[in-house]
Amino acid sequence: MLEAPDLSDPRTQMNDRGNIFQPAPESRPTTRQITRSQDIVRYLRVLCDHRGTVRLTFEESGVVLNARLLDVHDDSVLIQDIHPKDGVRLFARGETFSFTAEAEGMFVFFESGRVEKAVQKDGLRYYHIALPSVCLVQQRHHPRVWLPQQIRLEGSHITLIREGGTCNGEIVELSPGGCRAEFREQVRPRFKSGESIQDCRICLSDVLEIKTKAAIRHLIVDESRHKVLCGIEFTRMDVTSRRRLEYFIETAARLK
Repeated sequence: MLEAPDLSDPRTQMNDRGNIFQPAPESRPTTRQITRSQDIVRYLRVLCDHRGTVRLTFEESGVVLNARLLDVHDDSVLIQDIHPKDGVRLFARGETFSFTAEAEGMFVFFESGRVEKAVQKDGLRYYHIALPSVCLVQQRHHPRVWLPQQIRLEGSHITLIREGGTCNGEIVELSPGGCRAEFREQVRPRFKSGESIQDCRICLSDVLEIKTKAAIRHLIVDESRHKVLCGIEFTRMDVTSRRRLEYFIETAARLK
């Protein structure tokens, strides 16, 4: 039976005094185990309709690849845009992987995935993964909102202060628990899924500035636009800042 990891990957935190704490129970996503193939297909198609991102974690080598859902058939899942590109060599070796797909706050996870075949058609290369017999589904409790265009024009920025330097991005989607942000493709050092950010600063339309600890939960490179799209979780934020953020999001939702 599959264990139920937190697919959005919030980590147990330790404060400066060495005290360990975990997120409040009500903030944890609800996990369901799905075994009917038609239900698995239905959930995966929802993610596909929302251009879901995919993370493949290879069980033997520990390599992590990012991809995008292309289509879902009754017996297989199709993926494309593998990154980094040289990771496709692992498909030919037949190494198994765990599969995590995410879009709009929904996560689908299964283990022991394997690429059955690669297809080249009309200049597009994509890969077939056998539909699993069991998967886990999680739904985020904090729905995200797309920031209205006016707010984005006035400025909605995120600054990540990392060991290798500082990088700035644009926030395109926001919730009390995290955001989706765009960065330039040439960010150095490259982002890594699971990377902890000790100093994350958010500036929203010159009316709200907050500071939090954060973590990069998933990312995908859009080579055509020379952008990196990151899903970022706010892992440690003081209560006052979170309440101000929640109020901002409520107001932004009414402006849409």
